[in-house]
Order: sequence, then C-alpha cells, then structure tokens
Amino acid sequence: MSEFNPSISQRILLKAKKKVVPDWRDKLRHFSTISLALGSALQGAWLIFPSDLKATWPPSITQGVGYALAAVLVWGLVGKFVVQGPVEPADPKP
Repeated sequence: MSEFNPSISQRILLKAKKKVVPDWRDKLRHFSTISLALGSALQGAWLIFPSDLKATWPPSITQGVGYALAAVLVWGLVGKFVVQGPVEPADPKP
C-alpha cells in the first residue's frame, strides 16, 4: 500500500485548522473585527460602482470615500492592540 499523501488544499486546510483561536466566535463581537469587516464592505461596495458613474461625481466624494475607508481600517488596526471584551481584575499582591 502507498502512503497517504494529502493534496495541497488538504494540507492548507489542516494547517489553518491548527491556527484558529478557540474563542473565534467571541472575536466577532470585538470592535476591531467589526471595523475591519466594515472597511472591507466599504471597499467592496466602492468597487461595484461603475467607473463612468464615479467619474460624474465631484472629486470631494471620491476623496471622502478614500478618507473614510482609511479611517475605518486604522481604527480596526488600533483596536487590535486594545483590550476588548470583559477585563479580568488583576490578582492583588499578598
């Protein structure tokens, strides 16, 4: 019998399963995750608009969308470094 040799997609899936945090459902409620999802949705919605429609808008709108996207993504990045969720009290020193 030959040895089992998983395909590349199966190896990637197995490796990804090992790296998923156990409390990933709680992470969906963090404002950093919501902010990054909102930024992705904003960018996706912007890409759906046809170029000829965007060309009829004044430059201030396109610039505003760019600034809004940058702000949302920066807040998402900052949120990754902030404690989110319930904070456990520190143990008092004896």
